[in-house]
Amino acid sequence: MKINPDMYDSSRGYAIINLPLTPIACIIDIGISATGVAASALSILTGGLNSKINEYANKYTFNCSLILTISYRNVLNILNPNAKFASDVIAMGIITEKLARPILQKAGTAAKNESSFLQKHVVSRGAFALSALVAIITRTADLALGLLALPLSFITLGTVEKINTFTYKQLLFPALIDEVCVGMRGFVNPQQFNTTN
Repeated sequence: MKINPDMYDSSRGYAIINLPLTPIACIIDIGISATGVAASALSILTGGLNSKINEYANKYTFNCSLILTISYRNVLNILNPNAKFASDVIAMGIITEKLARPILQKAGTAAKNESSFLQKHVVSRGAFALSALVAIITRTADLALGLLALPLSFITLGTVEKINTFTYKQLLFPALIDEVCVGMRGFVNPQQFNTTN
């Protein structure tokens, strides 16, 4: 999934007004994500056979992924309203992108393999479960890198686009909720993603 860090006005006035509202937005996003987690639990309990429940699980578990990044953007835009970010950012940090994402992609590919029972029903389940476990490690490592890069982004007053974009990507840690839910749901029924996405 790609996101646009510049999805809202980056003026200083907007950031100053928005900063106190950020906790409210975060609470709302957490509530929406809780709906996604509940839908994921129901999806697991129903064996991934209810497409409407799967749809809610797919749609809402990713919601809280921007909680840290929105706070970061608001503070940075107070320091520098012209802080630049890459226009399209893949919603994962550098380590998650290199290690966890390929496993999840392999799981999806295996689940769609109609010519091999082993790939479709065994390999896909193992890959979905493994992707969730690996994501826990890689997202934690990404967050650590993001927290190290954060002061550098503030020290440079947001003038270095690569530092800002790197920090932003690394702070997408809450997306781990979605990845764990997807991994568990895929382990139960890998084919549910073939019809809902």
